[in-house]
Amino acid sequence: MKHFITSQGYLSQIQERAAGIGMSNVSAAKLATITIPIAPLSERRKIVAKIDSLSSKSKRVRDHLDIVPRLLEKYKQAIMVAAFQGELTREWRESRSPEAVTFGRRNIDQRVNQLGELPTTWRWTAMQDVASISGGLTKNGRRAELPNPSYSSEGA
Repeated sequence: MKHFITSQGYLSQIQERAAGIGMSNVSAAKLATITIPIAPLSERRKIVAKIDSLSSKSKRVRDHLDIVPRLLEKYKQAIMVAAFQGELTREWRESRSPEAVTFGRRNIDQRVNQLGELPTTWRWTAMQDVASISGGLTKNGRRAELPNPSYSSEGA
């Protein structure tokens, strides 16, 4: 209907029925005589059937898309489980000799054991987790300009 009302055929019929000077006017009786093309009933039924078909396909697609976020969440969880179980690095670990992998751990364990027991309320942690590490074994005067000059690479 919208297409017809904006078409040249409709506008021509309006102009033929318009009356008046300056401001044209079309009476309701004259508007009622405008011919509006309508598709045959069989064609309209085909159009309705096609719209219904496309609507049901659209709904099925939307239903499938609604499942995607849940599938992604399950996939992420599966990846996390595999990571924590060592599945993601299994080939890498199997290609290394067990001695090379455990040597570093044994070395650290030996050094920790040499330090003795910690009080029960204490725990071991990496230095970078509790401090900002800067510098190295240099003796640089500019280090005194750091926010806390009492700590440096030379010690407290």
